[in-house]
Amino acid sequence: MTVTCNSGKPLLQKHGFGWSFLKKTGTLFKSSLFGTTKMSSSSSASTKSAMFPLLVMLSLVIGGYVAYLIELGEELNYQAAALAPAWYMFKPRFLTQIISDGGFWGTLVAVALNIIHTVFFVAIAYSVATIGFARLFRARNTQSKSEPRPVNAPADSGRFACAIPGSTMTVLIPDSKDPATGATIPGVYDTDPFDQHFMRCDRKPVATARPPETAIEKLQVAVLEMLNSHANVPASVGHHHADAALMSHSVAISQAVVEYMHIKGISDPLARVAGLAHDLDKLLAYQEKAPGEWVKRKDATHHNTYSAYLVRQQPEFAALEPEDQFALTMALRYYHHPTLLPTNAGDRVERLITAIRHADGKVIQYEKAAGVADAQAGSKTLEMVSAALEKFLDAADINGHRGGHNATGWTKDAFEYVIIPMSTLIESLGEHLPNELARQLQLNVETRNFNHPSIPVICNALKHLGLLMEAVKDKQTSTGMFDCKVGVKLWRACVLLDKDRISELMPTIVPKWGATKHGQIRVIKGSTSKNDTDEEAPAASAAS
Repeated sequence: MTVTCNSGKPLLQKHGFGWSFLKKTGTLFKSSLFGTTKMSSSSSASTKSAMFPLLVMLSLVIGGYVAYLIELGEELNYQAAALAPAWYMFKPRFLTQIISDGGFWGTLVAVALNIIHTVFFVAIAYSVATIGFARLFRARNTQSKSEPRPVNAPADSGRFACAIPGSTMTVLIPDSKDPATGATIPGVYDTDPFDQHFMRCDRKPVATARPPETAIEKLQVAVLEMLNSHANVPASVGHHHADAALMSHSVAISQAVVEYMHIKGISDPLARVAGLAHDLDKLLAYQEKAPGEWVKRKDATHHNTYSAYLVRQQPEFAALEPEDQFALTMALRYYHHPTLLPTNAGDRVERLITAIRHADGKVIQYEKAAGVADAQAGSKTLEMVSAALEKFLDAADINGHRGGHNATGWTKDAFEYVIIPMSTLIESLGEHLPNELARQLQLNVETRNFNHPSIPVICNALKHLGLLMEAVKDKQTSTGMFDCKVGVKLWRACVLLDKDRISELMPTIVPKWGATKHGQIRVIKGSTSKNDTDEEAPAASAAS
C-alpha cells in the first residue's frame, strides 16, 4: 500500500516502522475520540491490580530457586560465582557483603543480582535492535518530508489537488497529468480504504459575461471550468440522456432549477450552482474504453454521492458561508436518494433537492426528443436503421427455432406475416447500430411504454424495406402496429412483417422458422395509440 502526493512519489508504505507508528497513532486518536480519561483511569487501575500477583509470582520463583540450590548443596558454588569479579557486572559493596555472609539470604541476593543484570542486558539488546530497524526503514518513511504537501494549491495549468488533510481515502481521475512535470499519472481505484491517492480536478477557463462577484458565483465558475475541461464526457454511458454531453446537460439543469424555483416563488442563490454540479461525479465514474465509447468503471461506487465531495474540495467552496456550505453539500449528496435525507437537513435542502429532481426529469425528456430529432435529420440514419433491421431478422429467434427460451416473434406456415413486438425491436436494434446513433435513438433499453421516440424511425425504415404491413384482411392501423394474441397472452403494439418480402431479402431465413408451438395466433385490432400499455403485454424478453 502506498500513499502518493501530487508528484506521484510514495510518502508511506504499509510495511515497516512508519506503518506501525501510523497504526499506533490511529489507536491513540480513537482513544481521544471515545473517552481518553475513562480509559486511562481504568487502564491505570488494571495495571496496579496486576502488579501485586506479578511480584508474588517473581518472589516465589526466586525463593524456589534458592531452596533448590540449597537442597542440592550448590549454594556455596553459586555464591562464589556471584562474588567473582566481572567487568560487565555492577556489584555494590553492601550486596557482596551479604553474599559473603552466606546462608539463605546470601544465596537469595546472589540470585536476584544475576537476574537484574540479565534483564538489564536483554533490554539493551532489544533497544539496539529496535533502533537499528527504525534506521533501516527511515528512508522510505521520510523521503518526502522535505516536500510540503500542497492542499488545494492552484497550479499554472488550472489544476487543483483535491485532498483532505489527514484523510485516508481520496480518488484519482484516470490518466491525469502531474501539474509540475506534465507526466501522465496512471489511473487508480480506491479498492483499499487505507490506500490514499489525490484527485486532480482539471479546469479549462470559460468566458463569462462579467467577472464573478460573490463567493457562490466564483464556485459556479469553478464547476463550469471543471466541466469545460472534460467536455467529451457524456451525460450517461447508456441511453438515459440520449447523446447529450455532461456539460450541456449540467448547464440545462442549472437553468431549469432556477426557472422551477422562480415559478414556485422561491429565491435561493445556490440554485444555479446546485443544478450545475448535480452530476459532477460522473467525471470519476465514467471512462472512455475506446474513442467515443464510454463505460462505467466497474469499481466506481461513488456516482450519485461524490458530487458533494468534489465540490467541497474546490478552493472557492471554503469561501461560502457555513449555512451555504451545509445546504449545498446535503443537496448534492442526497438528491439521488431523497428518502435517505436526514430529518434535520432543513427546508432549504429539501427545496433544492425537489428542484433538481424536477429539472432533471424535464431536461432528460427534452434531450431524448432532441436526440431522435438529430437522428432523423441525419442523412444516413434511414440507411443504417434499415441495415440493422436486416441483421436483426437474420439473427431473430422466430418461433424459438434457435432453441432460445424466449421467442423473438411468431408466425405460421399459413400466415403471410410474422408478428414481432415493437418493444423487442427497441430493445435489440441498438446492438446492430453505431453507438452514437443507438444513444440518440435510446435503443437497447427495456420498455413497456410504446410511445418510445424511436418508433417513427423504426417504422419508416420498415416501410423503406417494404416489410411493414398496415392492413391484414379487414383490420388496418394508422400507427403501423397491431394488438395481437399469441396463445393466451395479449401483445400490444406489434409490427407485422411481410414474409414474402423477407424471403426476397434473405432467401434462406424464413424456411428455418417453422411454425409456432402456440395453437392460437390472431390479430385483434390496429393499435390506436402508441401510449397503449398493458400488464399482460410485457417486453418480448419476458415472453416464453
